Amino acid sequence: MGYLQPSDLQDATVQYLSPWGTQGVDFSQYTAAQLQSLITRASRQIDGYCKQTFALTNAQERYMGRGTNTLRLRRYPLAQIPASVFGGAGVLSQSLVVNTTTTTANGKGDTVVSVADTSNIVAGQYLQWNDNAGENGIAIAGASVPSGPGTITLTSALQSAHASGAQVIVNTVDYVQIVLPGQSFFPIPIQQLVVDAEKGLLINYTPLMFQNLGYATIFPRELPLLVRYTYGYLLGQIPGVLQEVCLEQCRRIVLRSGHLGAGGVRQWRLDDQSVSYADWKPVPLDPDLQEALGPFRRTVGMI
Repeated sequence: MGYLQPSDLQDATVQYLSPWGTQGVDFSQYTAAQLQSLITRASRQIDGYCKQTFALTNAQERYMGRGTNTLRLRRYPLAQIPASVFGGAGVLSQSLVVNTTTTTANGKGDTVVSVADTSNIVAGQYLQWNDNAGENGIAIAGASVPSGPGTITLTSALQSAHASGAQVIVNTVDYVQIVLPGQSFFPIPIQQLVVDAEKGLLINYTPLMFQNLGYATIFPRELPLLVRYTYGYLLGQIPGVLQEVCLEQCRRIVLRSGHLGAGGVRQWRLDDQSVSYADWKPVPLDPDLQEALGPFRRTVGMI
């Protein structure tokens, strides 16, 4: 978890956001596990300040319809392969997170699918088959590797057989459902959703959306909606500012950790006995780093 890889710290030669001439850190003296722990700590501080994580995440949330054809999601940007904004038919929506092919045939009842590329797969997403086999989307339990050829494990078995080379995709929005009384749900077809990824906006569009065609043409007023979607930055698309702040915060954590005087000293005394010890204090994000993160900070929300 984090906005850098351990190799990014080991290769770092520039103090991105610190004044020129400030003390550097030789990250090569640390193990990969130590560097990953450092990156995770700095990344969580960034997320806490911004009130949202920007790591690729799949979430299910409830909203209340306003009787319009637009719905603004709480977390953004929405994950989107730029080249996927072409519209589509069948299970293809106007916005994709994953677009790959299978490398082996699958039979009915299988729960593991071999694919050409597992990039941007996260648990909770729904794998869709675009081969006209009539397969409904199935929730993903996880992938064997972060990227490249690998396998995807599903939470339930396939209901149809599929040939090798079949196109499998994950939509930015897995589903939008109108919650009705009891245990009923009315699905809004994702093929008619236009996705504004940068703003986290869904537009429920059909050519006849202004006619009185019922629930499927708008997000109905005062009715709860259940939305599952993927947000955050895809592999290789993390903005440079987030990476630079993360690197700089890692440097500051290491420097202050090595300077116990920065934390102060406390003393414990009982009668004529006393013990002095370093009083470690957390290393917060300094104002200059907070300023750099300004465009990413959300006014409301939580991680």
